[in-house]
Amino acid sequence: MDAVKTMEILSEMKANDPDFNYTVQVDEESRIKTLMWVTSRGFDQYRCFGDAITFDTTYRTNLYDMPFGLFVGVNNHFQSIIFGGAMMRDEKEDTFKWIVREFIRMVGGKHPQTILTNQARAMELAIEVELPNTVHRWCKWHVLKKANESMGVLWSKNSNFKMEFHKLVHHMITEEEFGAGWQDMLEKYNLRKHPFLTQIYEVQHKWAKPYFRGVFCAKMNSTQRSESANHLLKGYVPSGCPMHLFLKQFEKLQFDRESEESFQEKSTLLSGVSLRLNLPIERHASKVYTRAMFEKFDEELYKCGTHVLDEIVPRKIYKSTHIDAAAREKWSKVMVFFRLSKIPEKHIMKRWTRDARDVLPAYLVRYQRDRGPPSSDTFRHHTMYMKALECVLLGDSNVKCYDVFMAMMKEVQAALVPLSSDKDGMGLAEREQQNQLLVQNEQETLELQGCATRSHCDGESSCSVIVGQQKKRPRGRPTTSRDKALYEEHLKRLQFCTICRSQGHKCTTCPERGDVPKAPRKLPKCLNCGVLGHRSNACGTKKSGPFEPNFL
Repeated sequence: MDAVKTMEILSEMKANDPDFNYTVQVDEESRIKTLMWVTSRGFDQYRCFGDAITFDTTYRTNLYDMPFGLFVGVNNHFQSIIFGGAMMRDEKEDTFKWIVREFIRMVGGKHPQTILTNQARAMELAIEVELPNTVHRWCKWHVLKKANESMGVLWSKNSNFKMEFHKLVHHMITEEEFGAGWQDMLEKYNLRKHPFLTQIYEVQHKWAKPYFRGVFCAKMNSTQRSESANHLLKGYVPSGCPMHLFLKQFEKLQFDRESEESFQEKSTLLSGVSLRLNLPIERHASKVYTRAMFEKFDEELYKCGTHVLDEIVPRKIYKSTHIDAAAREKWSKVMVFFRLSKIPEKHIMKRWTRDARDVLPAYLVRYQRDRGPPSSDTFRHHTMYMKALECVLLGDSNVKCYDVFMAMMKEVQAALVPLSSDKDGMGLAEREQQNQLLVQNEQETLELQGCATRSHCDGESSCSVIVGQQKKRPRGRPTTSRDKALYEEHLKRLQFCTICRSQGHKCTTCPERGDVPKAPRKLPKCLNCGVLGHRSNACGTKKSGPFEPNFL
């Protein structure tokens, strides 16, 4: 029954949102094995902000204990945005391959530049196959968590090892600097044969900061955004809810997140910003970036005021020195030194600007605002372009004008499509096609966008054969503890002495206790006679029974 309701809700969401896309993978018994969906909002968001994403799974969100994973990114307001969700029966390599492959298909075939996940081996293998050109980065928080569990006494508050390890993880810039610092740390603390440090150093390219220079990660070095979204989801979805209710609550979560994003958009457009330094470059940044990103830019601009810039080679090499010798040198003073009134366009990343969503399909890219006004050689193109802008202005007057505008545009588009097949070669598109390679790229983009709106479960006939999930009740009392991922199950947390933080003994037998006397052992008390020194099973006094009145 739950499976039928789930498919009905998916069909209803598809009817309300034509660009909503979902796919279902079933097993031999026609039971749902994997369910995945991407909304039209997620599709549009990925088109603009799909360069860096994170993926993480959470547990105990549904009746069948199926792990749920979220693809999450960051928008131009530095907010977490949800691209899509996947509910899976297991976390095997084939399952992750199917999820990654279907997600890329649903979002139009665009591969992300960077993806951040945990250290699950199955996920790593799936990404290597399905996203060969994407940089895979491990979550830094999981690396530090394993270090805390494995290093024992060296990770205590009284040791400098923890501080030096954090310095290597957070502050090293070059690979040579990181390697030299790592070897010095191993030599200093005699850890060359430590199993954890040996294993983690072999895969340093997956998590060490120097190996991600030049790799865009949207200021993310962990899966915190996915984990935060999963935690937020549990506030909407009750534990152990059926699958159809899960979808309804997930839709509410999406709506609330879109409301937060709309609030930030409104704040950027209507609210002013305060300028700290009143520099021309600062005023330019306030007009280019969103409010959230301008605050980050302004903070860095303010910090660069504590640097002194020296010219080493005229107009080529400059040395920026921080007034505080203990701080790392910065290079952000150059633009202020040259008194630039604007940030050079090649240093402005569009995804952080106010126009980040001004991303049109390849066949309409010439009309983007950052491309400038389209250059037209023909009178007919200029006339149609101006008339279309006038219609858009009128259609934006109220809701009724919008409805009339959309209805008329659909009729005009339907009438022009069959006539447009006969081209005379005088159109703007034909004039701007300089080589065949550009034409092929546009055709490939159109094909990928076309297949991104298909579903693996279209129509009621194919969905009616899906049956509900089976759940076996485990023996014993239901647990309330968190389910662990596969890469965590084989780990056993080491026990350390609370005094010296060493393994092999407890605090009661610690050699560092010194002459501190042990607390005297408390004598047992008998429940029968109340005398100290023995228990009721060794008591010689027979326990008296209940009072029996004597009626004469």
